[in-house]
Amino acid sequence: MKKFFTFLIVLIIQIGVIYGLYRWYVSYDSNSLNIESSDTGNSALQPPFQARQNDAAELKKILPQKNTNTSKTSQADKKVKENIQTAKTNPDSSLNFQYAVWGDIPSLKRSKMAKTGILVDINTRKVLWAKKCRKSVPIASMTKMMTVLLVLEDINKNNEITLNTVIPVTNEAYKIGGSQVYLDPREKFPLKELLKTIMISSANDSAFLLAQYFGNGDVNTFVKVMNKKVKELNMPNAHFSNPDGLPEKYSGEDNKATAEGLVFLAEQLLKYPMVSKWATTRLDYFRKNTKKPMMLVNTNHLVRDKFNGITGMKTGYIRRSGFCLTATCDRGGKKLIAVATGFKNGKERNKFIKNLLNWGYKRLASTE
Repeated sequence: MKKFFTFLIVLIIQIGVIYGLYRWYVSYDSNSLNIESSDTGNSALQPPFQARQNDAAELKKILPQKNTNTSKTSQADKKVKENIQTAKTNPDSSLNFQYAVWGDIPSLKRSKMAKTGILVDINTRKVLWAKKCRKSVPIASMTKMMTVLLVLEDINKNNEITLNTVIPVTNEAYKIGGSQVYLDPREKFPLKELLKTIMISSANDSAFLLAQYFGNGDVNTFVKVMNKKVKELNMPNAHFSNPDGLPEKYSGEDNKATAEGLVFLAEQLLKYPMVSKWATTRLDYFRKNTKKPMMLVNTNHLVRDKFNGITGMKTGYIRRSGFCLTATCDRGGKKLIAVATGFKNGKERNKFIKNLLNWGYKRLASTE
């Protein structure tokens, strides 16, 4: 009997260790200091695609109503709103491919590892490099660029909402896994704090919560606006199913876009100074003045490595997308946007984007 109990205790310990390792593996990417992956979330919580299928009416019951008393808008809120620059609705989406190097770049061996990509001088709209840049591919957390853009545009249009608007956490947002800041339904946060967690540490739960709020309780309503914006920005072959980039139940339903389209999206975000500020913050804290502040470490290694001129923008990873990055860079007013998708690991992706940007500035000089 004693041997049986000993065996049982050992078995329970082993199961606990295995389960702990499993949860660590599915929620984090070891190549990005355990913070970059947008992939499948906490197994103890409801799967993301199931959470999204909840009835919209139920979401509205738990969603806070937006303040309708515009007369009480504080002076601080007005100042915050004044700092937001309005993006143009119809950007110039034409690019000049005359100077483009197509496919793999002989001097950059890692260019072979990229499934798709593009490098653009956004001032002159010259394409310096392109590889299957109009092929639609999964984009994972780079999705959040669209989510953040729509939120900021909504703030510009709606006098009832500012970056200081307080948003209570919902039960649905609590259930979202992957990269997260572990939002709790008992909490509420200023809008700008939630946006900060998205741009610095790619928080899926924050992205989902904002989609709920700005979709008036229905995430699908927000997603429809995302797909409407796709047409406005001339992002052909792009489609969104969710606001965070987490994988859907079926691969065909994952969020997808082209490298060329992501350039147009990143270009719009660059018009909002606070986005670049958040996107280039190496380290910050969420719940800063509480007993349990959470450290936010930027998922973009180019930011953490203080790469010359880096101004953003967004990393992405799920198994079906590989490691992706949309990077923006500004050296003496010369602005490049680089996009690369499909890398097998984050380290090779980061090295390639660094080399690509350095190569791009040299090539840009030769085209002037």
